[in-house]
Formats: sequence, structure tokens, C-alpha cells
Amino acid sequence: RKVGVAALYTLFKGGLADQDCLFKTAPQLLPVLKGSIDDSDANTRHLTCLAMHHLFAALPGALSEEPVRQLYPELLKRFDDSSDTVRRSVCLAMKGFLLAAPPQHFLGTTLDYTLDCLFVHLDDPDPVMQEAVLDVIATAATIDGTLVKKKAAEVRARQREAGYIDRLLEMLA
Repeated sequence: RKVGVAALYTLFKGGLADQDCLFKTAPQLLPVLKGSIDDSDANTRHLTCLAMHHLFAALPGALSEEPVRQLYPELLKRFDDSSDTVRRSVCLAMKGFLLAAPPQHFLGTTLDYTLDCLFVHLDDPDPVMQEAVLDVIATAATIDGTLVKKKAAEVRARQREAGYIDRLLEMLA
């Protein structure tokens, strides 16, 4: 599995598959990547996140509602991964994911739950992770900035350090 995901990652990273090819093959690739993101090997999970990042970046706005519904819980699980490398790489994948479908596919429970999880990880003890999560939340604000502001205000008092919330609110002002 790891070799297959590594090959996909190399293909995507090198831009060796054009957008038309990726658009046609994404319905077959996404279930494979979805299964690989939960692999027992951390390197496979990391490579899967990176492959997803490149795939999503190559297909902005192309995902339909069903893949969004199926993929967001799997991506959110990786924020609790035992590997910090996977946790950081899922931030890249999630940022691309939020741009890989029309905004209306994320509205409602999907975005609400995603933001709840992201704000928990914005309070991570690792500043590198905090920066990466802040970037994902800022991307989520392009979908529903009002909801992001509301949730930020709600969690501000519960954060160990409110500096990241304040930066986010400043960005959204």
C-alpha cells in the first residue's frame, strides 16, 4: 500500500497527470486514498495526506457533495494521529479539501463539526501545529467567515493562550 501511495504522491507532486486525467480518475482514487489514510504505518498515512493535498489542489471546486461527506471525518481523525508528521500533513490536505468542492457542500454540520475539531487543535501545545491549524481555519473562513468568527469568539476563553484566536479574528476583520 505504501509503495502505491508513494507512486501516486510522486505522480501528483510532479504534475505528471493533467487536470482532465485527474478529474476522470478521482472517483477511483479517492476511495483508495480514504482507505490508506487509516493505515497502520505512519509513513503511509503521511504520504496519503500529501497525495490528497496535491489531488485536491489540482481539482479546485470539483468534488461533489458525496465525497465531501465521506472524506471529512477521515481527514479530521488524522488531527489526533500519534505521529506529528501526519498531523501536520493533514493540515495541508484539509486546506486543499476545503477548496476542492463548492462552498455549499461544506455548509451545515460538515463545516460546523470541522471547525469544532480545528479549534481544539488550535490550542495544541506545538506552535508549528497551531500555525498549520490557523491556516486551515483561515481557509474555512472563505466558506463561512461569520461562522468562523462566531466559533472563535465562543472558544477564546477556553484556549490556553488566546493569541491565535486573536490573530484569526484580526485576519477576518
